[in-house]
Amino acid sequence: MSDLLDEITEECPKTVTACHAEIKRLNAVIVAADKQIEDKDDEIAKLEDDLDEIEEAGTVVDQDREGAINAFLDECERVGPLRFDVPRNDRANRAIVALHDVVGRKP
Repeated sequence: MSDLLDEITEECPKTVTACHAEIKRLNAVIVAADKQIEDKDDEIAKLEDDLDEIEEAGTVVDQDREGAINAFLDECERVGPLRFDVPRNDRANRAIVALHDVVGRKP
């Protein structure tokens, strides 16, 4: 342990005036560090808000997708085992267009 203490070569101020100057300097360093921490915290909070908005927007797309799928399935008629028929009416066409919009295809 004494070997470690011998390696430390830190000098302390020798006068009261020098001590006060060092205290002021260290206080300024602490204030600057606190300011940087606050700035980073603000940036993190903004990024978290942006992430929340993106996640909320993603859930809306998921809900639209589920709604389009459900609307299409509501229009399908089961005509046999593993056989379905899609009637030719306006509601079915709107459901098909909504499916195309959700997946990004042009009908």
